[in-house]
Amino acid sequence: MTSQARLKYLRSLSRKKVRREEGLLLVEGLRLVQDAVACGYAQEIYAGPDVPLPRVPRDLPVHTLEQKDVGALADTETPQGVFALCRDPCAALGDASLPPDALVLVAHGVADPGNLGTLVRSAAALGAHAVVTTPGTVEPTNPKAVRASAGALFRCAVLRGELEQLRELGFRILVASTNGTPLAELRTRPRRLALVVGNEPRGVDSQAEQTADGTVAIPLSAGVESLNVAAAAAVLLYALAALPVEARE
Repeated sequence: MTSQARLKYLRSLSRKKVRREEGLLLVEGLRLVQDAVACGYAQEIYAGPDVPLPRVPRDLPVHTLEQKDVGALADTETPQGVFALCRDPCAALGDASLPPDALVLVAHGVADPGNLGTLVRSAAALGAHAVVTTPGTVEPTNPKAVRASAGALFRCAVLRGELEQLRELGFRILVASTNGTPLAELRTRPRRLALVVGNEPRGVDSQAEQTADGTVAIPLSAGVESLNVAAAAAVLLYALAALPVEARE
């Protein structure tokens, strides 16, 4: 059985500060554990009694939990009883290697962890090369964000950085804005493009919008004020990824 000291440590990973200091996170649920194992991020598996386990490498430690400890570790109301201790899959933007024609999604001041996780999931599904989270955005290893990513956190590059860094790396910055250029008017996209989406009720702050290279909007039906940030990002990513890349000068 897992010791109380170890359980205390695992519970401490619910705190952002501890996760960042340790470079670790605890994920729960069969699907997330399977993805963490498949992508090589899982370091240890913890499972309650009689819980079906995913197929794991022989050298990956598997520990048994008492039923009462399953509830103590879980962040969900109806836990499946299986957890993985994982390396933090996120990296610093400055340490990343992105292709010359990279399309990245920037979460700028996104506060809701569910929305951030869905943004990561959409980016992975729609061809973005990375998601960049700027200061003021919820931590991508937040348990709710991890669950909302549906495993995409382990499959899509998630990078911590700032808009100015992207500019220094040769990215053109396009901000999603209700007052932006209609999406249908775009004919090409820059070779390196960063699409910025912002805080759910307020959007991208004015300073970021003023320093951007342009803005883009999704025309909406009359009477509809806005889309959820994750829904808007998915529409924009799909359209931008399909645009021809500007010819080299």
